[in-house]
Amino acid sequence: MKTSNVTKKNTNKRIPIFLSAKKNDFPALDVALLSIKDNISSKFEYAVYILHEGMETELQQTIARLSDKKFQIVFIDVSGYQDGDVAYHAILPTLCPNMEKALHFNCNVVALSDVAELDTADLQAETSVFRVPKLLDYNAGKKPWHYTDVPYQDYFWKYAVQSVFYKELLFRLKNFVSEETTQAQVF
Repeated sequence: MKTSNVTKKNTNKRIPIFLSAKKNDFPALDVALLSIKDNISSKFEYAVYILHEGMETELQQTIARLSDKKFQIVFIDVSGYQDGDVAYHAILPTLCPNMEKALHFNCNVVALSDVAELDTADLQAETSVFRVPKLLDYNAGKKPWHYTDVPYQDYFWKYAVQSVFYKELLFRLKNFVSEETTQAQVF
């Protein structure tokens, strides 16, 4: 497990990936990391930077179990910066001024193939939402750990069963009450 600021210049062999996660997102982050790691190429090494706000050391250690020589995980506490995934995207040049290019995702993603194949041209200008079939992004719609009728949820659960947070994700699925349901029951 490493915690540091990012200052290395990007080389062609090392793929920098930034994932942003808030306090309740760590189970989804674990699933995202499992899917990304499962699809990495032998041609590259991957530096995965977890942007978080005060993640507990125990959780960092749990997530760091996925780190190895080819898939290095670094934790960056961005407490004090503006809140939100888009804001995290905006502060990347400040966090790593010497990095020429990097990928940034929220943690509600599942990789379907090697994310190194993604190009920044695949990004919408301001939202970091991908529109290619290499990545599923559950950030904007229903989440598979909340609903049982989510499109492409099988991809999520394929990796969720491998996660140390699997029971937590099942608990969330079973006990989730949407705002719509809550609002519909208010008289």
